[in-house]
Amino acid sequence: MALRFLKNAIGRGRSGPSEHLYAAAVQAARNQKWYDGFEVPDSVDGRFDMLALHLFLLQNRLKDAPDGQAVMQGVLEVFVADMDQNLRELGVGDPSMGREVRAMVEAVHGRFAAYASGLADPGAAGLSTALARNVYRDDRRDGPAPGALAGYVKAAVARLAETPLADILEGRLQFPPVEFGGSQT
Repeated sequence: MALRFLKNAIGRGRSGPSEHLYAAAVQAARNQKWYDGFEVPDSVDGRFDMLALHLFLLQNRLKDAPDGQAVMQGVLEVFVADMDQNLRELGVGDPSMGREVRAMVEAVHGRFAAYASGLADPGAAGLSTALARNVYRDDRRDGPAPGALAGYVKAAVARLAETPLADILEGRLQFPPVEFGGSQT
């Protein structure tokens, strides 16, 4: 659904950095490795969580950059338009649309805060706990998945920090490969 919206937007000439950055986040979130190797639930919620995580990674990279907040605001506007369209396709009607989209935006901002706090924690437990609570919906999740996902987040933060800011501001972004158990995709 999300890629169809983006293709339609790009086809109508609304192709700019925000649309391209959002498309990169959607593409990264759709990697099947999340749902197989990392045990993220392959559901609407699980896919939403992986999209929110990749939007966080982008926001984290842009937060202190000149013009970064304006670009991120554009990305979030594309996100809201995409969520609106997806909800309509799922049968949500106009009377509750605003409430549903607002809840999604609040969920994304809540995850941004939790992940930023987790990254600021010098130990790995803070980020793993935030990911377990938000992605896996369990503070006490057993197994390697939350720790492996925390490792990906830290590697992605480091890699995005090395990506030239000018490239990102112009809409050119590639998230790092997904690695779990020694394999890459």
